[in-house]
Amino acid sequence: MQLDKTQVEICQRSTLELLDLSLKVLRAFIRPVLLVSAIFMLPFILVDIWVVVWMLDPDAYFLAETVTSPERAANIRFSSHLVALWVVQFPLASTATSVVLGNLVFFQKLTLKQLFGKLRSISRRLLLVMGVLRLGLVTILLEPLVNDRVAFDWSIELFILIILPVSALLIRSAAPFSPEILGLELCPLRSPDPQVVSYRERGKRIHGAMSGEHVARMLAGGFAASMICLMVISLQLSFTGILRGEWQWSNVTNFIGLPVALWVAGVFISVFRFLCYLDTRIRLEGWEVDLRMRAEAERLNPRQQISTGEATVEIEPESDDHQASDANIARTATIVADNVEVKS
Repeated sequence: MQLDKTQVEICQRSTLELLDLSLKVLRAFIRPVLLVSAIFMLPFILVDIWVVVWMLDPDAYFLAETVTSPERAANIRFSSHLVALWVVQFPLASTATSVVLGNLVFFQKLTLKQLFGKLRSISRRLLLVMGVLRLGLVTILLEPLVNDRVAFDWSIELFILIILPVSALLIRSAAPFSPEILGLELCPLRSPDPQVVSYRERGKRIHGAMSGEHVARMLAGGFAASMICLMVISLQLSFTGILRGEWQWSNVTNFIGLPVALWVAGVFISVFRFLCYLDTRIRLEGWEVDLRMRAEAERLNPRQQISTGEATVEIEPESDDHQASDANIARTATIVADNVEVKS
């Protein structure tokens, strides 16, 4: 592998350039990204639909009999819950997409078996950080507590629709790269070895210096993803109107249009977040220079091997001074490496 030859040019970019590049990367990797996202994102959406589908039951219309259109009120309630659940769950559901993108950037193919193996090895960390600390699984656990005999259960739905999503978005905007830190850098939550960087330490390094920039970028990415979501829903309504003469929001939108729109928007924002992660490492760590230096070290020493996926470095024995110099130059990249071993 040539570390200075990547699918995406390693250089600093502005927010608008990252948004534009997200579409180009998505077009280039459309098949693997859609496949992986369908496997790991759509199940979350289907479970969310199953949990809140009772809100569309005809018997539930009587709960909103005081409003002008009970059916519309039921649709709004169902859609709001579905969107809120997806917003909170998204970082957990999109971790697999980040792992695949990290390998594709370096021309590394990753089979589904290998991907499942990677995610299995970090599953506990993902569930704790993304599911609990970042509320990914907390919101859906509150759904069964919603009172199905009232039009709006303020005691529970206020948390589900407003408090928890807003809290998750605030946390995520300032520190958005937890999926990449856990899925690509494989940082442990805690480590007795001072040389091994923990998840908390890595998060402080990569998030602390550019927190304001992260907030602005995530707002821009969220706005673009919202426009994509509305575009997909509008296309679905147009096709339904042309084919069936039904131009209003219906169960087709509830069960097809809205879930597909959330999925597509999630795919886009996951690509955008990954590119923002690369740009952050370039700005903070001079990553493009580091890759070039290690690529030159690889060319100068034919026995030296650097690879991603299962990252290993083998350096031909030399004198102590030269050996230390080569070892410093040939530091392994943590972006897509599972394990790093240095053998001399």
